[in-house]
Amino acid sequence: MENKKEMTIPNVSAATDAEQSLSKCTDNSIVNQDTDFKGYEQSFEEMQREILRQLDPSYLKTVSMTTLYDTVFEVQTPLIDCLLQRGS
Repeated sequence: MENKKEMTIPNVSAATDAEQSLSKCTDNSIVNQDTDFKGYEQSFEEMQREILRQLDPSYLKTVSMTTLYDTVFEVQTPLIDCLLQRGS
């Protein structure tokens, strides 16, 4: 008599290869969603303008003194004690 193991789930290489359970299926579809994309287009254009502005070679990012003062910088260990810091 051959001893075969019954498998309850298929042997898959990743969880994404398995079927989606019925409990996670919904009745929502793209057609039922709001089709007003004007707000998204406007914010996308603003992001695009900001990226192009930052890519300009003459762009210099500045921060206020308060922001600089409130920034907590990570303490780095010196390469040589009391003599040489990293990046120096």
